[in-house]
Amino acid sequence: LGRIVVGFGIGIASLTTPMYIAEVAQPSMRGTLVTVNGLLIAFGQFTAGMVDGLFAKYDEQNGWRYMLGLAALPAIIMFFGFFLYLPESPRWLVMMNRKREALRVLKSVRYTPHEATLEFEEIVQVCHVMNLANGTSNPNHTN
Repeated sequence: LGRIVVGFGIGIASLTTPMYIAEVAQPSMRGTLVTVNGLLIAFGQFTAGMVDGLFAKYDEQNGWRYMLGLAALPAIIMFFGFFLYLPESPRWLVMMNRKREALRVLKSVRYTPHEATLEFEEIVQVCHVMNLANGTSNPNHTN
């Protein structure tokens, strides 16, 4: 059961993290940051495998406990870091009709307010077209 839960968590993170990075990053940096994210994941998996192997070699009875405990530390730090420091996705905020918040988030992650406003207007237009195409009638969504 634990492996299934962890598998779902990793799967969700693997899908949402590149999308969030691509949405919040500067347009000129999006591809680079998504690529670096993939490389760091691969490096982290390699490093985790090496460290886990060392734990298993030097303490065959309890090595798995160290592996699990050590893996929990960054997960806990990231869990709280995400909720305390990362802004909501501007696109999601627009889709939930929270446009002021979306513009505030864009202004905090773009170089100039003008750049943020242009991107905000583009997001609003795209969400409007998507709603028309999908026939969305949810009152929380932008119409």
